[in-house]
Amino acid sequence: MKSNNNVFRIIFFVFLIINYSCVDSDIESNTTSKADFVFDSANITCPSSENYQIGWEATVKNIGESEGKVTVQAWLSKDKVLGSDVAAGGLVFGNVEPTKTIYRSFGATVGGGVVSNYNYLLLQIDHNEEVDEMDETNNLIVIEIPKKYPEKVCGNASSKADFVFDSANITCPSSENYQIGWEATVKNIGESEGKVTVQAWLSKDKVLGSDVAAGGLVFGNLEPTKTIYRSFGATVGGEVVSNYNYLLLQIDHNEEVDEIDETNNLIVIEIPKKYPEKVCGNATSKADFVFDSANITCPSSENYQIGWEATVKNIGESEGKVTVQAWLSKDKVLGSDVAAGGLVFGNLEPTKTIYRSFGATVGGEVVSNYNYLLLQIDHNEEVDEIDETNNLIVIEIPIKYPENTCSNK
Repeated sequence: MKSNNNVFRIIFFVFLIINYSCVDSDIESNTTSKADFVFDSANITCPSSENYQIGWEATVKNIGESEGKVTVQAWLSKDKVLGSDVAAGGLVFGNVEPTKTIYRSFGATVGGGVVSNYNYLLLQIDHNEEVDEMDETNNLIVIEIPKKYPEKVCGNASSKADFVFDSANITCPSSENYQIGWEATVKNIGESEGKVTVQAWLSKDKVLGSDVAAGGLVFGNLEPTKTIYRSFGATVGGEVVSNYNYLLLQIDHNEEVDEIDETNNLIVIEIPKKYPEKVCGNATSKADFVFDSANITCPSSENYQIGWEATVKNIGESEGKVTVQAWLSKDKVLGSDVAAGGLVFGNLEPTKTIYRSFGATVGGEVVSNYNYLLLQIDHNEEVDEIDETNNLIVIEIPIKYPENTCSNK
């Protein structure tokens, strides 16, 4: 009898184990019987109606094991994170079986919100959490909103003009009353005609800001693919052009034309040094003196403490008077230096050279206290030269001068 009871007990325990296994199996099978929705693709589209401010489309896939209802909510956001966002339409896509996809498109009004004030469109599956999914963390997709949406996305964007500079230059002023001249060619790379205006600015940097107006001009209407050329001369009030580094030319500065791209309307031109002389034809009618050679020599008299010689060449296009001033210096820079003689070389024609030598007294100064002899052409700036920066030469004074230089050493 005890043996039979033991048998029954064993059978009962086996039954409990089998029954528990079945329940556990059911629990596991129920886990995989959930839906799981993810975005297969999503895009911002052109609004399907003038009443809509934004359009979007999406394809959702069910990667779970059971059927479920797909809903998608859209949000306008300034960042990529769900939070204080503006609703941009919601839609019931419908039921989706496992492994299947479903596609829908949508257009939405966004109340008083302006789409261009936001950076991203967030699409969210099952935002009300009506469906118990296997994974609730894969229900969001972030799409960057294109700049100038919807123009950049919709077909009517191509019905606008778009002006760019084909070329632009600083020119010689066309009149003595003008302080600057410029010319420009503008091209319309858009799809519709528009009026071209160009405003010029004198600037110390390359950025529009507190700049000085340097003339504005209406070029005229311009058809797509065409170019238009104009030149202009301008007065700039009491301003001096040489005080500025750049000429900025700006298309449509008053924003009268709605263009496809408003960011390509500026060109920066560096103003040449010594403008307008360097640009205009009369620049070559000036003299330009440079040292062809220069040396320290033995003083030609016992009364002199230093001697020097120099050959000057005129590389300009007109005749001019050559003068040379000498200085004793402790460095290579003109400043608090001691005069060491000055001389008028004489008038010099273009392409010619002139030679002179000189001996000088230097007061109570001792030449050996200085390191360099500086020779300077036209130190009083009597001659208007093409280039005033090439008028100096630096000569190192020999050690133990004049003994090591003169024959009586």
